[in-house]
Amino acid sequence: MATSPRPDVAARGGAAVAGGGLPLGVQAALAWAISFLLCGLPWISVAVFAPERFADFPWTQRVAGLLRSPAHWMIMAVVATAFEPLTFLIHKHVMHGCLWWVHEDHHQDTAYMRPELYRNDFFPLVFAVPCSGVACFAVVGILPVYAGSVVLGGLLYGAAYLYVHEEIFHRRFGLPFSTAARRQPYIKRLATAHGMHHSNKGEAACGVAFGFLYAPPRFEADRVRGFRQGQEETLLDYYGPLFGRCRVSDKSSE
Repeated sequence: MATSPRPDVAARGGAAVAGGGLPLGVQAALAWAISFLLCGLPWISVAVFAPERFADFPWTQRVAGLLRSPAHWMIMAVVATAFEPLTFLIHKHVMHGCLWWVHEDHHQDTAYMRPELYRNDFFPLVFAVPCSGVACFAVVGILPVYAGSVVLGGLLYGAAYLYVHEEIFHRRFGLPFSTAARRQPYIKRLATAHGMHHSNKGEAACGVAFGFLYAPPRFEADRVRGFRQGQEETLLDYYGPLFGRCRVSDKSSE
């Protein structure tokens, strides 16, 4: 559920974006170059200083063994699941806290009306760079092979987040099959929750719905009308319904 950008933001034009007025193609090229450089540093370092680790690594046996291992798939599932409450905490306390100046332009232009990159677009590097390092060190045997399972679990969550947040919520890519996905009841609940998150129009202290792939039942369309944003939302409040725990305001809206 996207909201329209504020008039004062539109008047500022590209002042809040990452590219500083550069053409979109140049911005994208620079962003990709920076991203590949940062994520590639561990791989380049190993290739330069210890190339024998790549040459001696038993790729076929390791990959085949990993894919046959139930522990690999279990670790992937646990990590992908754990990323949801983790991103809730990061979203609330970091993106809406000390790094609000990076995240703010996303709240100022939720419909992506300006064809430019935003500072907020660089947040995925916070996860991508260390994950790339862990993957590299798992590949060359510095870390246990199951460290790669952790990375793949994070990648699974990241791919789901990218589609749901950027496309389902904010319609950034315009994919044709997304319209049908938005009709699904659970997706509607997620979109309603995220729309309420953006309802404070660019204030750092947005009080609700910091999760991305889960939204509690109080964000159902027929219940959200009675929902009050005054109470601070905690991790336990938000994910409590998964374990049968509801706060008082949830019960009163039923």
